[in-house]
Amino acid sequence: MAHLFFGKLLKHGRYSTPQGKLFLKTGASFKDRQVHETLLLPYEKVRVLKSAIIHHSWRSYQHCQEKHIKYACLGAEDKFARGKKASLGFAILRFFTDFIQQYVLRLGFLDGWRGLLMAIVLGQYAFHKYAALATMVADAKAKAKS
Repeated sequence: MAHLFFGKLLKHGRYSTPQGKLFLKTGASFKDRQVHETLLLPYEKVRVLKSAIIHHSWRSYQHCQEKHIKYACLGAEDKFARGKKASLGFAILRFFTDFIQQYVLRLGFLDGWRGLLMAIVLGQYAFHKYAALATMVADAKAKAKS
């Protein structure tokens, strides 16, 4: 699958890797999560299409941000329900580690300004997810004390 990002396909980074989008429905299921569901197949016989499926994930910058913030908060809720914890410092650290992973290690810089923007958006996504988790943990502690 190829993601179209502001008029051009992203060729590097997190959004350039193949994803399971076409599969036989028999026996297939999804791991129970609010966001970023994982496809579970009874047998894996993977084939990669020769032509990419073009994915129009974002209509605008605002839509991109709104979607990532929504997914970050849903991801935080899943983590909180599993007893995970975070702090604001960890959220800040995750911004930088996710940015570096996307922009440098996954070669996002080769996608030009779109790669830079996507690395920033994914860093923000990580920050928002762990900042939301940190506030949920703090709220739970405050309620437990009162």
